[in-house]
Amino acid sequence: MGEERVGLVLAGGGARGAYEVGALSVLLPALEAGGQRPTVLVGTSVGAINIAYFAANAHLGAADAVAGGIDLWRSLRWEQVLAPLLAPSTALRGLSYVGDALGVPGVRLRGLLDTTPLTKTVRQVIDFERLHRNVEAGRVHATAVVGTSAATIESVVFVEGGSLPPEDVGAGLDYVATRLEDEHVRASMAIPVLFPAVHVSRPARARGWYVDGGARLNTPIRPALSLGVDRVVVIGLNPIARARTSWPPTTSRTPSTPQEPSSKARSPTRSSKTSGPWPASTSCSATAATRSGPRTAGATGGSPSSTSPRHSPRRLIIPPSGSSGSTTRGAKR
Repeated sequence: MGEERVGLVLAGGGARGAYEVGALSVLLPALEAGGQRPTVLVGTSVGAINIAYFAANAHLGAADAVAGGIDLWRSLRWEQVLAPLLAPSTALRGLSYVGDALGVPGVRLRGLLDTTPLTKTVRQVIDFERLHRNVEAGRVHATAVVGTSAATIESVVFVEGGSLPPEDVGAGLDYVATRLEDEHVRASMAIPVLFPAVHVSRPARARGWYVDGGARLNTPIRPALSLGVDRVVVIGLNPIARARTSWPPTTSRTPSTPQEPSSKARSPTRSSKTSGPWPASTSCSATAATRSGPRTAGATGGSPSSTSPRHSPRRLIIPPSGSSGSTTRGAKR
């Protein structure tokens, strides 16, 4: 059996993309220390620019790559992404928006904010020529960013490298092989209404206007699986549902003869109540799944006959798949 192929999925989330790099500053060196490194990289919106950055720096060690990503986010300024709010171009865009909303003839909505500086910034912070060389050298098996077609309202996955998956009609997913450039990354980041749509010129069959990939597919796990990964690391930026616990339904915790505990046995800080959910502060560990079956990280302790909640076995219920967070999951080939 060959080496496992690891995928990395980065979700959209605006300026919270900085947190993705923070999480990767721990995850990537840990994976590298275990002999693994993501080679299938897929991102949406701000996750797209982070994915493109890491694909362009795949020739570096994990520690050096994330250090550069942290420096990038620390140095990023408003004027590198958007024109000043009081700039004439921004004011005209605001008037255009109002005119379009009121149905004024000849006025077309182009987005409330002027993202002209973003074009230059993306080209400066991502070495696309190095990205292409890393794919050609096999350091990156495939890298992809997701945009939403303004014409078809379909998610389009722009892919460089790897074997192109077939169109997934049921999921509204189309895959397009291309050499990734700044226009593909900017298209994935074009937040509807706020940012103007981005025109993608290549390849010819996918030419057209695109808006933020997060409009339909904010966490592109399915494309990563379709590109052929054995394991996938997903970093999401939306709130995680509160972790819940359930007690084994067959276990009774009601004593047959009520007894008043001695003063020494009483705890001044913990209730003797044994049913109901854990406090909101209880954390839910990530689930890791492999071909051999799921593996859930969680704490169990004590004897099943113990009457104290902290000594009773408990099962952590991972939030639904729609929730986001940092997790590692296995994929069927």
